[in-house]
Amino acid sequence: MATIKDIARAVGVSHATVSNVLNHKGNVSAQKVKLVMDAANALGYRVNEAASALRSGGTRTVAVILPDSHSGACGDLYQSLAQEAAEKGYGTLLRLTDNIPGTEHKAIAEVISSRARYALIVTSLPDPQKRYAPLLQAGVRVMFALRGAPEGFPHAGFDMAQAARALAARALDDGAKRVGLMTNMTLYPAEAAFEEAFLTAMRRKDIPVACVQSIASQYVRQAFTLLGGGDRLDAVVTTCEEMARAVRRAANYLGFAPRIYTLAPLRISEPEDYVCYRLNYRRLGCEIARMLTDEAAPLTDLPGAAPGFAPRAAFPRRHAARLTMLSADTPAARALSRLLPRLERDTGISMTLTLRSKINRIYESPEALQGFDLFRMDMARMSRWARALFLPLEETGFALAECLSRILPGLAAEYSLADGAHYALPFDPGCCLLFFREDLLEDPHLQREFYEQYRRPLRIPRTRGEYLEIASFMDRASARDGNAWRGAIITRRASEYVADLLSFSHSGAWPRLTGSLMEAYIERRRTLESCAAVVTDGSWNRAVARFAQGESALMIAHGNYAGSLAEEPLSRVSGRVGYAAAPDAQPLMGGGVLGILNGSPHAAEAAEALVWMYSPETARLLALLGGCSPFADAYECEEVTDVYPWLGAVRTGLSGGIRRKIFANAGPEFDQLAVEKEIARFCEAALCGDITPEAAAESINAIIPR
Repeated sequence: MATIKDIARAVGVSHATVSNVLNHKGNVSAQKVKLVMDAANALGYRVNEAASALRSGGTRTVAVILPDSHSGACGDLYQSLAQEAAEKGYGTLLRLTDNIPGTEHKAIAEVISSRARYALIVTSLPDPQKRYAPLLQAGVRVMFALRGAPEGFPHAGFDMAQAARALAARALDDGAKRVGLMTNMTLYPAEAAFEEAFLTAMRRKDIPVACVQSIASQYVRQAFTLLGGGDRLDAVVTTCEEMARAVRRAANYLGFAPRIYTLAPLRISEPEDYVCYRLNYRRLGCEIARMLTDEAAPLTDLPGAAPGFAPRAAFPRRHAARLTMLSADTPAARALSRLLPRLERDTGISMTLTLRSKINRIYESPEALQGFDLFRMDMARMSRWARALFLPLEETGFALAECLSRILPGLAAEYSLADGAHYALPFDPGCCLLFFREDLLEDPHLQREFYEQYRRPLRIPRTRGEYLEIASFMDRASARDGNAWRGAIITRRASEYVADLLSFSHSGAWPRLTGSLMEAYIERRRTLESCAAVVTDGSWNRAVARFAQGESALMIAHGNYAGSLAEEPLSRVSGRVGYAAAPDAQPLMGGGVLGILNGSPHAAEAAEALVWMYSPETARLLALLGGCSPFADAYECEEVTDVYPWLGAVRTGLSGGIRRKIFANAGPEFDQLAVEKEIARFCEAALCGDITPEAAAESINAIIPR
């Protein structure tokens, strides 16, 4: 393996210089940084973690000992813990025991020798207190999870007694008379607590319970043991999803179908083979990582979140009902098209969804909407067109109050209300975000070169001025080194011009434009266009796709179009994309609303379709497939945020963003999107030199309501 001495010899610099570069320290020139990094990569240099641990007193490592990684509980727990640890700069050391004590003894020894600072344990040992004492003596912060903890150690897990009582009550409510219970080994305190609480609940109703215990490798065998008794069970309760699957397999083979109830990880879509009492292992893993690595805080027991049973969705059925919907071609609309077969299955309503890349001409001839029942409209059209096109939702059978109670605060004013009535619902709300190449902003050579030019660190831009500065720098660096990427990507959409001009206002209100302000804007915009790749057709879908192909270092785009960044097989920048709030001002909101058209002959059925689309399960699936949602719970679902990690920034942006409020004095006939397009037209004319900055300012001021 290459050493610092090898790198120093290859480059012709001192050992100290190489050490400073590799540890991001010292005042080393950009030229030497590049030489050292190139040599380190060519020689295959890797940081010696063991040596680093000896110097620091321990590695930045969280050791994790699990019985397996394939079960839903352990897999979710580890995945979220490792992800949270990585975001904080910690690595993970995973050891699997297969529930074999001897293997776990070896894992403990490996954790001690690795000098890990933190450890999470899901133990299979009958005597864990004695075996894990050496970890404490080595100064490791230790926490046990899921199965219970020995005395003196903190535990992260769920209230298993409460879960048992809930499952018992559900089975009894469903009329269970002959019940089976399958648990993991009750030598684990959590499993013992579950069994005791469940049996107590059943004894109170004089319901006999057949019980079996099992280890993971014996689930199917024990399922046959449980079901193969004299009386056929009409209900079986298990303590993990893998057991439930084993019971279903055995029952299918034996030719009968008991109702199956189980503890299971929180999922977006509930399985139909069994009833799940949901436990949020993903969130628990995140909270464990935060607690373990916060050395200023003491370790305490950590209760996990248990959302419980999913609501039982019941939709009225209408036979042979057919609806039509028109939408712009957006990621969320494509996601809905994939779910429509389920709409017909649940409700009997079929829907044809028409996607068009451009639908602005509809507002010139609204009669083109004849034949459609539902319409996805740009939210910036709400003020002018909501009353003209949509039925007030208060006049339909849609459960408006329940839906509004679940959406993010503040969305109704921007995406639903017009003249005091709710005409539509937020469909795919989004806001402007900054996306950037982390590998470029964190490159030591580029960082040093940027500092030498600007005398400040290369960091995430907070203002449009910093954004432009970094985009120009990256574009020059790319051209010099023969790379294909540009500094930024722009679309020349109207919303880009609006957001740029809005950055000159500190209040969020539209600025009163002057000739000098327009001159400053034009100079900034021309500089941006000189270092940017331009998406000539203005498509956000295409702009994000080009960024995903590595065509630029920076991009400001609406979060509801960013889904293709997560499509790893199609993206060349997957795992290297950072995100933050858009520079300057309040984030500009965007996206669409969904409403029932005035002329629809199927308004009642359309309202029922909306109930289905905005139900919790469908809404979460739309978020998973499309990347944005109006509902708060989608932004709290780890299964969604893992795919689209920037959704946290979207949620923050939506809570403080603006769009319709920019023109607070607009009347009911104000077509905001049309005015924004006029603003863009005057800006482009000034950029091309067809009109003066003063004339552009006067023309824009003339169309802005005051």
